[in-house]
Amino acid sequence: MIKDYRNIDFTTEKRVVKVGIIDGKIDNNHKAFQEIYSIKEKQFSDIIYDEDIIHGTSVLGVIGAGYGVGIANPKFLEIISASVLSNGTTSSEQLKNAIIWCIKEKVEVVNISLSFTVFSEELVKLMSNREARKILFIFSNGNFETKKRILPAMNNVIFVGALDNFGEKSTINSTSKADIYTQGVNILTTTEKNSFSKMKGTTYSTAVITGLVSRKLQSFKNKKDNQVQLLKQFIFSESITE
Repeated sequence: MIKDYRNIDFTTEKRVVKVGIIDGKIDNNHKAFQEIYSIKEKQFSDIIYDEDIIHGTSVLGVIGAGYGVGIANPKFLEIISASVLSNGTTSSEQLKNAIIWCIKEKVEVVNISLSFTVFSEELVKLMSNREARKILFIFSNGNFETKKRILPAMNNVIFVGALDNFGEKSTINSTSKADIYTQGVNILTTTEKNSFSKMKGTTYSTAVITGLVSRKLQSFKNKKDNQVQLLKQFIFSESITE
């Protein structure tokens, strides 16, 4: 568990890191995103609702917003935003196409704050291909989900659960076991109309881990061949897993 993610020491930023976010559409006009190095967007969903934009915007806020809100330094973040949410849901096909795009864009980490319990053979094969194995995929473990997750163990995929205010596993967690847990309540982040709010859910604990990983990547002088392994070592070295 990572209970105090704000007090992890990092070395100075050395390079811009490309981070994929597969979620709702991002409000890239938010004042807290103006320091971000770049944001590239692609829409995969047909219809976008306000709640989808709030969700995507709040996820990016945790990862790397300005105003001291985000974890990673926005000036060293290149965001690849794949918009897949429509009224809070997406499909396996849209997720697959978004992952294909992120791989083509050569991202180093992908945040997927969406709850999936059944991963198709096609999707597993995609995330296991040569280029995808260079990417760390960080999935939400889901809120209140009771369906058993069906996915073979994959070295480049982790699932994140939420801790409550007391550093205990929150009751919002799904029944599936996460690989790691971190704070998932009272997370200050960006929301609609240039505002900020405190949010809760495994969506946000997932974004916390992505923010930490992105910040760690910014401290690397260049990409490393065993980068996924190094990132996992970093994540779990800062925690006591159960």
